[in-house]
Amino acid sequence: MKLNLVYSRRANRDLADLYRYIALDQPDAADRFRREIIAHCEILRDNPQLGVARSDLRKDVRIFSFKRRVAIAYVVTDDTIQILRVFYAGQDFETIIGGA
Repeated sequence: MKLNLVYSRRANRDLADLYRYIALDQPDAADRFRREIIAHCEILRDNPQLGVARSDLRKDVRIFSFKRRVAIAYVVTDDTIQILRVFYAGQDFETIIGGA
């Protein structure tokens, strides 16, 4: 059974911020990259344990990488995967999540 996939408000904002940043120079690439991240997250619906467990940062959080530049923070419940944040490139996700 596939799990539900939901994005927190902050994760949606992260995706929008990333889109705007890339779109300054390459609007088509920005849209494509955003869609690729979302498609990558869909993989978790069948394989929720793919991400690396990082309970040292926050209880039950997992980190799922995309193209070595994106770190996707999420938690898994009985029937849902909640995408908490989407971090790009040099963002210090460990400090940000650890402080949440």
